Amino acid sequence: MSLWLPKDERRLLAGYAFQMGETGTECRFHEADLTERLSCWWAMKTVPKDGEREEKQCDIAAFTKTVPALMRNMERVKLANKHLAERKLINLERVSLETSVVVVSLTLEGYDLGRRYASSWDCTGIWFEQYKNHWFWLIAACIGGALLKTLFDFIGTLFKGDLPK
Repeated sequence: MSLWLPKDERRLLAGYAFQMGETGTECRFHEADLTERLSCWWAMKTVPKDGEREEKQCDIAAFTKTVPALMRNMERVKLANKHLAERKLINLERVSLETSVVVVSLTLEGYDLGRRYASSWDCTGIWFEQYKNHWFWLIAACIGGALLKTLFDFIGTLFKGDLPK
């Protein structure tokens, strides 16, 4: 299955495949910790599982500035997880007593696709597979543009009289 997913879903799925390493492994995550995966594609760092979180001292002024962004990113994580579960790429379970804690496990298709997204080389292959017809037309347009430029240059020299006789 080759599927080009939206950015948030790609990054979460690649992170799950990187961290879990196999199908069927269930991990509990706090959605606030998963927001780190949305920031950059190359940061395949391990997100702390729910029981491994450590409490940190923080500056209240800095915290109040980051809360709106954190809440927006948590909504993005919820939506991406929901879509991944609807596509049957992950099994998603919400912990009823704890807000924003989810139990995630990968399906076989989700693991395969996530592993491909975690590798930049394989990820490029998926993108090319999905948009191969677009690539064809892009290459054809570039070649056609170069040929037209050469033709116009030749026609321009005909009217200038610069051609040798």
